[in-house]
Amino acid sequence: MVIWNQQEFVNELNGHTDLCVAVVSACMQELDAFCVELARLSPQPEHAGTIEKLAHAMYGAAAQVRLTHLADVLKRLENEAELKQVQEQTQAEVFAVAAETLQQLEQFIADNG
Repeated sequence: MVIWNQQEFVNELNGHTDLCVAVVSACMQELDAFCVELARLSPQPEHAGTIEKLAHAMYGAAAQVRLTHLADVLKRLENEAELKQVQEQTQAEVFAVAAETLQQLEQFIADNG
């Protein structure tokens, strides 16, 4: 099972700009918070840890691919407006994956609850 590891991913960004690392870290923190909140909302608290791990595993890899792409783009961008647009677009893509994951987890809970 692939578990989201924020520090490992940030370490992979060595050589990227500080801004790049900051943007990617912020996105990852939001994703981590989403997983924790999803687990907290579980109707069965004893399953919260499992749900959090499933959420990380189910969309962590997809989010990491998008964030890696964002990191590469950020290295080349100089225009602040372009930076904001790319950041918002990538964040929207990442949270679309998160929303899909939420539906899958709700189905998992319904099937196994």
